[in-house]
Amino acid sequence: MTSPTPARSIASCSRAREGVARSLRREGLAGRTIHLKVRTGDFKTATRALTLRDPADLAETIIDAVRAMYRERIDLEGKGVRLLGVGVSGLAPAVSVTGGYSWTTRSNAPGSTRAHPTL
Repeated sequence: MTSPTPARSIASCSRAREGVARSLRREGLAGRTIHLKVRTGDFKTATRALTLRDPADLAETIIDAVRAMYRERIDLEGKGVRLLGVGVSGLAPAVSVTGGYSWTTRSNAPGSTRAHPTL
């Protein structure tokens, strides 16, 4: 099953981001790099990463980064989304949470936390 709109795809990502954020807080960690994986209906896969200025462990911060990447860096070429995955790397002890971010090309770092719900 594929999701036809970006808004529905991001809305479906709620459980993943909450699960990632919950795992980070449970371990007393925060992550600097948010990863996004999008697979379309024809099984083409795009991966993107966004590095935050400061490590984050809140679901809202994670979903804001995912929305920014999805909106600005993913072109579905009119195809629906089959899979949307969210991960966090660049782990550090959780101290504070802020919002700024910058783009990066880094992906799949060791020690990352991920959730990949199938849509």
